[in-house]
Amino acid sequence: MAKIVLVGRHLHHTVWPLAQSLQAQQHQVHLITARDAEVQHSTGGIEVMTYFKTWSAWEGLRFIPVLLNLNPQIFHLILEKDQVSVAEWLLAYVAQTLPHCVVTTSFLDPDRGLRNKTWLKFLVEHSDIVTCPSMETLGHLRGLHVQSRRQNRGLLPPLLENLNQNTPQTDEFNLLKEKLGGQKTLALPFVLDPSGLNLQLKTILHQLSAQRHIAFLGSWGDWPVRSRKKLTRQLQLASISWTLSGSNLPQASQELLHSCEALWLAGLPLSPTAYTELIWMAWQSGTTPIIDTTQAIMHSRLWKDGVNCHILKKDHLKSELSRILALPSLQTLEHLSPQNARDLIDHSTNDLNRLYNKALSEKAVS
Repeated sequence: MAKIVLVGRHLHHTVWPLAQSLQAQQHQVHLITARDAEVQHSTGGIEVMTYFKTWSAWEGLRFIPVLLNLNPQIFHLILEKDQVSVAEWLLAYVAQTLPHCVVTTSFLDPDRGLRNKTWLKFLVEHSDIVTCPSMETLGHLRGLHVQSRRQNRGLLPPLLENLNQNTPQTDEFNLLKEKLGGQKTLALPFVLDPSGLNLQLKTILHQLSAQRHIAFLGSWGDWPVRSRKKLTRQLQLASISWTLSGSNLPQASQELLHSCEALWLAGLPLSPTAYTELIWMAWQSGTTPIIDTTQAIMHSRLWKDGVNCHILKKDHLKSELSRILALPSLQTLEHLSPQNARDLIDHSTNDLNRLYNKALSEKAVS
């Protein structure tokens, strides 16, 4: 098994579950993270180094001797966005100088525009392995001048840990649940734009609201008052029956989902991490997710259309709506379980291991 140095600024999302899964497969894992990171009481044999405070060049330079002493076979950098700090770039650059070390760069929520980010572009072009959360985001890497013809690319979707199910019950929250009681309710994440509803989303909401009450999960606390009034007026004119949960806490949204028939995600502009987090909430609440064909590619092994979810054709959402709404109930007979979540992590780690092994073999013969 390999000695792996895993670098991530935070221990949520993919970093900690991946470290645990790699350790369970007998790899020797060293995890480098921020100084204020909350480390689990039991690390399971993972060496956690809470070193970096600002991720500056000075901190990176001071840590280089530690990295050289670790002498990893695999250096794996996990970036939540398509941004790299000076310290992360320095450590990756030093790892690239080690003849036997495989440098891996993973994006969790990449945006377009790598070509305009010199340091990040250099990092990606010199990495032995690059992973993205979906096929769509993997396509953003096209056109880069990769130094090695043997660069391996693959998928590593976000792997979120179980959410804390202990939700404080406030009077406001209980009143909201009472308001939804007895109604067929469909949940949607509150991803509306303060500038106004676009035509496609307005059409979707109008059709859904004809048969179900819409419960938006989230808050508009940072919206200007003018934008709130504008959205309220637009929803009223479109005859959309709706409620806003008023909380951005994942635990509160998860609790509210218990009162909802399904969670609508199809066609919504969600980042891979936000999408995965919402799926986890739905699983733990026993709520049926409704996703589109592009979203279904992520974690594709888990989905069974009509059995544990509903999958709509992304390019034909308007016509697919009629088909879905004709069903007597949007709830499916089966729901994903904690074992499905465990399988999700195991499958992703197995795919990553295959990339590791292939790159290590290529390093050995080069």
